Order: sequence, then C-alpha cells, then structure tokens
Amino acid sequence: MKKLCFAAVILLCLALPHAVFGQSAKEAIRALKKVEAGVQVGITYQDYLAALRNAQFEVNLFLESPEAISKPELAKSIKEVMDLYLAASSIWKMDFIKVSGGSYESFESYLNSDEYKKAQAKSIALFLEWVQKKKEFIKNYKTLPDDRETLWLGASFELKNAMSLLNDSNKKTK
Repeated sequence: MKKLCFAAVILLCLALPHAVFGQSAKEAIRALKKVEAGVQVGITYQDYLAALRNAQFEVNLFLESPEAISKPELAKSIKEVMDLYLAASSIWKMDFIKVSGGSYESFESYLNSDEYKKAQAKSIALFLEWVQKKKEFIKNYKTLPDDRETLWLGASFELKNAMSLLNDSNKKTK
C-alpha cells in the first residue's frame, strides 16, 4: 500500500507542473487579441509594453506546452504574431526616443543612429519575410502606413490565421 501511495504521489508531482503551467493556444490567442484590441482603439506606449509583457508570458507558456508540440503550425503562427508585435515595439521605442528628445540632438541624427537603423532593419526584414509567405495580405493592403502600423496589420492578419488553425484543430479533436 505504501508503494502504491508513493507511486501516486510521484505521478501527481510529475503531472502537476503541466496542470498548473500548461497553457492552451486559446489563452495565448486571447492575450494577443487584447494587444490587438488596444492597438485598434488607441494605446499608449507604456500600456502597449504592459500588454506585450502579458502576451509574451502567455505565449511563452503555450510554446513550452505539449499542445504546442502537437500543433506545430499553430505554434508557429502564434509565435509570428508575437514577433510582429515585438518588432512594432522596437520601431515605436525609437519614435518615442525621437519625440521625447531622448539622447539625439536632432531628428536627422536620430534617423542616422545605428540603434534606429538596426531596429528598423530587423522589423522590416521580419515583416518582409512574413509577407512573402502571406500573399493574401498583399492583395488586401495595397498601400501600407508607417512601419509600426504595417507590423500591426500583419500581426492582426496572422492572428486571424492562428484563430482559424485553432478552430480547425478543435474540430478535428471533437
């Protein structure tokens, strides 16, 4: 009897982290939808960072879960949404430094700074890589606004894809 109880306790201890920390795709998508909603209605830079921290936490938990391993296409889509939101954050950070006076003496020195060029190049490269895979996005958006808004549009588009993948996977399991 003691051996059986001991074995049950061991199994419970091994399963507990998954029960406590296991994150579903639905919860990760919900966190990303909150970021999307903030962007749609208007959000301050500080509130955007707070929303990103929350979303990143939820996404990280999902990406480390057994569900993410069993649904790699969905996991990739959710990660792409998060990456696009993070790239937009980098661009916004540079805009914020520019507007607030930051450490740059003029707008021209800001545009010529290595920090700005690296952030811009990284976000543009990420977005262009993503767009190459998403031909439908190009059809729907002929003219694109500034870098940050373009990245937000891409994140919103990819979020719809992630939701579709989640719905499809839920239909298959029923």
